[in-house]
Amino acid sequence: GLAGAFVPGVLLSDSDFRHELEAAILPFQGLLMGFFFIAVGMTINLGMIVAHPVNVLELTVALILVKGFGLYGLRLAFRGNKRVSRMQALALAQCGEFAFVLFGAAQANALLPQEMVAQLNLSVALSMALAPLLFILGDRLNARDAAANPVETPERDALPDAPNPVVVAGF
Repeated sequence: GLAGAFVPGVLLSDSDFRHELEAAILPFQGLLMGFFFIAVGMTINLGMIVAHPVNVLELTVALILVKGFGLYGLRLAFRGNKRVSRMQALALAQCGEFAFVLFGAAQANALLPQEMVAQLNLSVALSMALAPLLFILGDRLNARDAAANPVETPERDALPDAPNPVVVAGF
């Protein structure tokens, strides 16, 4: 399955043949990504929103909040600009597609019940669907913050008006 192809891919990506492999796979990259997302989309149970709306929404909101605030705090801890930190946190607040692979492997090995995996997959998909809205939110917050706290642009150095002769010499 998908998880079974991941480990050989990681091992081969660090080998001497990585450039040859990349050239061989490049024409099929879009097709393979399309198959992956179609396969994942077919496994998402949209009925979970109706069956367990509170659980799914709580998981989605918790995922975005914990990941977003965690990234925002880390970025600020390393002396990041407040506006840039906000945009980076909102850009990375959604979950990635590797979560689908992990949840599938967890279900296949009976580590998580099927209903929980369905809810987790749906919350990951919803977090990915909310990503454009998070960007819009970040832009609006940054615009409001910029209007309230304008950044002073430094004054430019004045250029002399007198013409200066230039000699360009080279090989």
